Amino acid sequence: MTKYRKKPIEVEAFLFDHEPIPKWFKDACELFGYTTYCNNGYIDSIEIHYPVNDVTFKRGDYVIRGIEGEVYPCDPDIFKKTYDEVKGNK
Repeated sequence: MTKYRKKPIEVEAFLFDHEPIPKWFKDACELFGYTTYCNNGYIDSIEIHYPVNDVTFKRGDYVIRGIEGEVYPCDPDIFKKTYDEVKGNK
């Protein structure tokens, strides 16, 4: 078996809970269509309707914009194990 290491790339991401929703995520929602699910006036989740499947972004997930512009959710524990913040780049 051959082992592989993930290439060091930088991605944009935000925590879908405390941070403002960036334009690139809003653009993805508008491009593919989306549904929001609310509870007591707060958005609990957003479901983007991609051509192949629907993807749900839950409150507390990190939302990642990949190197090809793709947008996908990531569990906070996995995100913290996989990514380090790039300092001085906000």
